[in-house]
This record gives sequence, C-alpha cells and structure tokens, in this order.
Amino acid sequence: MTGEPFWNHAANTCDRQDDLWPIFPLSNILHPSRVERGMISRRALSVVLALGFGVPAWGDQAGESAQRIDAALLAHLEKNPRRSVKDWKEVPLVLPQLVDDATFLRRASIDIEGRLPTAEKVRAFTQSTAADKRAVLIDELTRSTDAADWRFQRIADALRVTDMVQARSMARFADWLRKEIREGRPWDELVRRMLLARGDQSSDPATGLLLRDAGDRLVTASALAGVLVGADMHCAQCHDHAFADWTQMQLYQMAACLPPVRGKMPSGMYRAPKTLLPGARPLGTKITPPLDPGERVKPGDPWFGIAERAQDRLPGMRVPNDYKYRDGKPGELVKARFIRFEKLRYGDKAMPTAEPTREQVAEWFTVVQRDRLAAMMAMRVWGWMFGTPGQPADCREGDFDRRELYLLSGTSCSAGLTYTPQIIQRLDTPFAKALAVEFQHCGYDLAAFQRMLGRTMAYQREAIAETDTDRGGNLVREAPVVRRLPAEVLWDALQRWLPGKAVDVSVNLPQVPAIEHPLRLFGRGGREWTDESAALISHGLTRFLCNSDLTQRCSAALGTGASTDDLFLSILGRPPTDADSFAISLSEASPVDAAWALINTTEFLFQH
Repeated sequence: MTGEPFWNHAANTCDRQDDLWPIFPLSNILHPSRVERGMISRRALSVVLALGFGVPAWGDQAGESAQRIDAALLAHLEKNPRRSVKDWKEVPLVLPQLVDDATFLRRASIDIEGRLPTAEKVRAFTQSTAADKRAVLIDELTRSTDAADWRFQRIADALRVTDMVQARSMARFADWLRKEIREGRPWDELVRRMLLARGDQSSDPATGLLLRDAGDRLVTASALAGVLVGADMHCAQCHDHAFADWTQMQLYQMAACLPPVRGKMPSGMYRAPKTLLPGARPLGTKITPPLDPGERVKPGDPWFGIAERAQDRLPGMRVPNDYKYRDGKPGELVKARFIRFEKLRYGDKAMPTAEPTREQVAEWFTVVQRDRLAAMMAMRVWGWMFGTPGQPADCREGDFDRRELYLLSGTSCSAGLTYTPQIIQRLDTPFAKALAVEFQHCGYDLAAFQRMLGRTMAYQREAIAETDTDRGGNLVREAPVVRRLPAEVLWDALQRWLPGKAVDVSVNLPQVPAIEHPLRLFGRGGREWTDESAALISHGLTRFLCNSDLTQRCSAALGTGASTDDLFLSILGRPPTDADSFAISLSEASPVDAAWALINTTEFLFQH
C-alpha cells in the first residue's frame, strides 16, 4: 500500500455487495448525491469517519479539475499535431485568443442550458466587473432546471428514447428519466437502475430502456454495448465483419445477458395477413415460430414487460437456424457471457464467464467496466460542449435527405447519423482516460463534469472552424468548434420570442415528433441510432427561416417598439457595432424587418 490511497487498495479486497463503493476515490464515495440517497458503503463511511476525513467542498474542485483537463488537452495536441491536407506537414499549434464576455455567455447558455441568453442577461453579464463572473456563470447555469432538461434531451438521444414501442406508450419512461436527471442522479447509478428494472411500465418506468426494441435483444445489446462501454457490435448483428472486434457469437452471448421481453400487440392492433384460400398460411411463414426460454406468451395476455422467469436468472438466447460459423451450431442455445476488452481490470476471475445473474450484469457495466463507462460519457459530454469536428452538416441537395448523410458519414455497418463510433475509436487515448478520471472524481455527476469543462481555458477560447488542416479525424480540438445551433435550441428560441408563455418548447414535445414537424427539419433525429440528432444545413431550413409564418410572427414580436440594441442583444447575444448600426440606419429598415434580417444571418444560426 506504499504510495497508494487506502480506498484504491480497498478495491482489491472487497468481496461483498456492501463493499462495492470503496473502489471509487474518496471524493466519489462522499459525493452529496450518494450521501442523500444512503448509497455509501457502511464499511467505507466508518473508515472515513474514523480517520477524521470530512465531506469535501464539491464546488471547490471544479477549478483544479479544469486545470488538469487543460494540461491533458495540451499534451494530447502536442502528441497529435495538426497536419496539412495538401502535403501532410505538421502545422504549428497556435492557441486562439480568449473570447469576449458576450460570446462566452451565448456559448455557455447554448451548451449548458440549451437556450439563448435574454437581452437583460447579456447586459448584466457584460457590464459586470467581477473577476470570477465566468466561473459564477458556469455554476449558475449547471444548477438550473433548464440545464437539467437539456441534459435529459441529450441523454434521451443517446439512449434512443422514443414515444411508442409496439403501439404502447413509453411516456412514463421519458418522464422518469427526466425526473432522475433533474434530481442529479449519477450516471453509474442511473445505468444500474435501468439494467435492473423489473416488471412493466406501469410498475417500473425504468424498464423502458430494456423494452426499447420490443424484445429484439440483439439490437438492444449492440446499442447498449456502444453507448455504455464503447463496444461497436453493430456489424455482428448480421455477420462476422472482417475488420470488426466482435463476432456474431459474441453479440448473441452479450444479448443473452439481457432479460427477454414478454408481451404482444394490444387488442385490435394486429391484423393477420390475407391469403387467397381459406385456411392457407402466407408463403414463407411458420405456424409456430420458435421462442427463447422465458418468452412464452399466454393467449390473450396484453401485458408487455420483462419476462418473470428472467427476473433473477437469464435463460440464454438461440442463434439463428441458418448460423454458418464454426463457433456454434444452428439453433443452439447460447448462455450469457461478457465480452472481453484487451485491458480488463479484474481479468476473467472477477466476473463469471457464463450464466450471470442480472445483478452481476449491472455490476459488470457499472463496476468492472467503470473506466470505459466513464470514458464514453465523458467524451460524449465533451462533444456537447466543444462540438464534434468532421461531423457532416450540409445536405447539399434536397430538403432533408438522410440517405445522402448516411453516405457522408461512412461505410461501416454502424455509420448512420451518429458520432458514437468516432468516440469508440478514441476511447483508449490518454486524453479520454484523463476525462474519465475527472468524471469519476466528481461522482459521475453530469452537472459537475460540465462545470469542470466550462471552467477550462480551452472552453473560453475563440471558436475554430474546419480548415485545410486535419488532425486525423480527432474529436478533440484546442477550442470549441464552430457549429450550427442544435435543433432544440433553434426551435425553443423561436417559441420563446412569441408573445405569451412558451408552451411548445422542445422538452415538452414528443420524443420523436412527426416527420413534418419543423423540429425534425431543424435536425432532431428519429432515435433509431444512438446520438442520431444532427444540426443540418439544408435548403428546407433556409426556406423555413425566410418564409415561415413562425419567423414572421417572431420578427413582429421582437421588432415592435424595440431598439437596435435590443434586437442585437436578443437575437445575436451581443451589442451592435458601429458598422451594424450604420448599416441598419442606411437601409432605413423598420425594427420588424431588422429582426427578420438578424434571424436569417449565419451569425444567429451558428454558435461560436
């Protein structure tokens, strides 16, 4: 134990469920959210109190963590220099200057709260002379209800939260998830809670994660493996990809770690296919399709939830009848087994290699693979705050053609409209591991981690745009990336500018609005892929901002009786320059026309 904290040594000696929490650093054990919920191990708490430790001042650690993140970022940039696309020569690293207060306020409000700052807030912040006003701003934003709702929308996009599954409402799951995130539930606890959910939506709304794909455990397993621990298993749903890390058998074994879903379509929703002759059956269908153990459906039973037989033990899963590979037989019942990574902390002996319980599955995701769990979420939050370089944003032709975006985003089975595979490819970098350490130190608290990132010097630098240099597709840059406003931020800004109380804001709309809804035009995805929403640029978006009735009503509400300063502060989040004021006076535009013009500027449509 020489030179090693006692709580790290405890990770190697705990052998009971009550001793799981000592594997985390001391600051993580005493995180306020765990204290309030009584989640601290009795053994760990008694040792801490006996040694005279007190509960750390949680907010005081954000600045120190921000400095460590800045140092890790600079080390990463030096090790991975930018190169010219033309001749592949190294380009010297030149750090951008710090942004002005108005730009920083707009950036932080968008990234943390998911909304534009009001004119009053811009005036107050820019006129303040406090030396720590940026740190105070970040603290205030991360604690707000709007920030919690914005984190919920980002998490819902990552977990593919939808409104209906097999004609059944998943609204209870969405409401539960929103409530948990508002209360500050740590990410590891939230994951564990959803993996151990029992029953159906009426008895336990947390079952929505496992019910997402209506019992297709292959889809659920591949999605969870990617979003939680960074294992890209999408190719294995169909075949053994020549260049993939995981085989189809490994995916079936991983899918067997999830409980089967039991249920059927509600009454009146199922229609038998028509046949030409009475009593005939459709060509190619089976009279009695095979079911996995534990998935038996009683006739006329409308219940839809986790199978009772799988509440404690997992029954396994059968491979297809046309299975072609040598590591299994067609139709063979495969037992649950965890996948292996190259650097597994506990090795094979830490967790069972076959037939684990659901409790052990949750422990594998949140304890054994805690470093990967933390790294995946830390890199995702980094993308929220700094943007994702190289993500396609231009539809080029047509209004909203997703097929072209699939071609732009790559050719692998898991391409789609998601940057999750890009995170997975860089999960083992030193910078990703450094972010994971800081995320663990703050107790997997999303708000606290955003507070750390918001206090970094990197976050306060001027935004950078894509140029003729490249970092080999790296997700991390020395400053935030210029990017389009998220779909929800753009829609909510228009809604809040209308007279009266904003009711139809994005967080109150269905998780997947109808395809004709403007929010879909702005970039909200269909939640079929993880992190599918993309802030796109299209002709349809341009026509909407120019010609829609919503834009006209917003312009009228903003421009009526408003000064030029009010318009610039409300729409662009900054006061007008002398050139701006001169241009408006020269054009002799009315305040309403000026408001319309500012809404249609690229400065408004992009965050920088």
